[in-house]
Amino acid sequence: ANQQPIEEDIQKPVQVAIQEPIQKNRDYISQEEADKWVSPNAQKPENLDDCMTLCHDLEQYDPEVVRPPTKEKLKEEYKKRKLEEIKKRQERPKKDLEFREQEEL
Repeated sequence: ANQQPIEEDIQKPVQVAIQEPIQKNRDYISQEEADKWVSPNAQKPENLDDCMTLCHDLEQYDPEVVRPPTKEKLKEEYKKRKLEEIKKRQERPKKDLEFREQEEL
């Protein structure tokens, strides 16, 4: 039987280019930054295994991307949402009152 060596069946790992953040307060990037730029579409995974490898690699570079929030962050977000809801409720009666005043005139 014609069998290929196992090494040929194993695919090479997906390479992930780390891009340095562009400095803010600029409308352009330098030629050096442009030369380092890698299009995200240039490295699309071809199969599920490559996709999982890419996801794992990205998790290593930036764990906050996929990491669940801490309990403190969750509480903070909950408080912010509640405050926004309270503010919205307070704004509605003001609008209703303004509308009623206009009707009376």
